[in-house]
Amino acid sequence: MKTTVYQALLMSCAMASVLFMSGCASTATYENVRTLPLDQVANTDLSNYTSVSVMAFEVSPDVTKVDAQFGKAFAGHIAGRLRTDFPALFEEVRWDRRKQQPRELIVTGTISKYVPGSADLRFAMWLGPSFFNGEVTLKDGGDGHILCTLSFNKLWAWGGMLGGGKTIDGMVNETAVAITKTIVQLKNRQNATK
Repeated sequence: MKTTVYQALLMSCAMASVLFMSGCASTATYENVRTLPLDQVANTDLSNYTSVSVMAFEVSPDVTKVDAQFGKAFAGHIAGRLRTDFPALFEEVRWDRRKQQPRELIVTGTISKYVPGSADLRFAMWLGPSFFNGEVTLKDGGDGHILCTLSFNKLWAWGGMLGGGKTIDGMVNETAVAITKTIVQLKNRQNATK
């Protein structure tokens, strides 16, 4: 009798943790993701830019556990967010091609650290942290001068059920949303003051 109760309790705990884990894998939205730190870009004015080209992010040679096309795919994620979530913000949104013309905003950057970690190890033993770090650079498409550079630094090292519920893919998605939200706020913030 004790064995049956113990097995039922063990099975219930296992099922509850699976349900809890699937519920923790939330989708990044503009409401639950912050912008990149804006204190460094007080004088950045994006209000005159009518088009945006999101170029492939350079991947640092120190990053070894990433697909060769990752920088291009990451840029595509940002371009897709700008195009679909904010269609009226720019007249044209381009991915991995630029026109080198006035009033074109170039978005690019560098990925300096990409460590997937292990959700399973974090869940079981509090080991296997994930890192996603780099910089995003906003440039003028006409003359190429840098408007601003912002850092992004993501670390996920929590253990247990909370730690096992988040993956590197979620961190990359959150960063793309944060970059998009930052561009939107910089453009709208300047428009609001005019």
